[in-house]
Amino acid sequence: MKKLLCVMIAALMVLSLAACGGSSAKASTPEKTVGELMEAIKTLDTEKIASISASGTIKISGFEEIPDSTLEVLKSWASKLSYSIENVETNEISSTVKVAIKHADSTPVIKLAIDDYIQKVVSMTLSGEAYDQDKLVSMLYESIEIGRASCRERV
Repeated sequence: MKKLLCVMIAALMVLSLAACGGSSAKASTPEKTVGELMEAIKTLDTEKIASISASGTIKISGFEEIPDSTLEVLKSWASKLSYSIENVETNEISSTVKVAIKHADSTPVIKLAIDDYIQKVVSMTLSGEAYDQDKLVSMLYESIEIGRASCRERV
């Protein structure tokens, strides 16, 4: 989730500096460029996000390390993003596009996931069970799935 938010913020920052500076030969407007970026973010299309970057500075990695089930959660959350372009300011060399982004409230899933994760870590610590970073990350992904499943059951 952090990576997705970081990618979105970085992409918007890059576009605020040069929204029309893509390498495409066809003419594009700042609104169209931001719209394409937001649609790429909604589908987690990392190649498209990187290609829209005016200077090619957006590099996205690490998604291959995320378990498929957790990646599906991220894709589900991203697909529910909505956005509106609120303002566009253009001068001779750059454009600034103000975008309002709304997302689904993931608080219930995150709360359940954190509760489950903390319980597991405390239990392991008190029992003297050994764990490393890989085990902790794996447990976190498992806790996210438990939180997601619990929220689905409540609906």
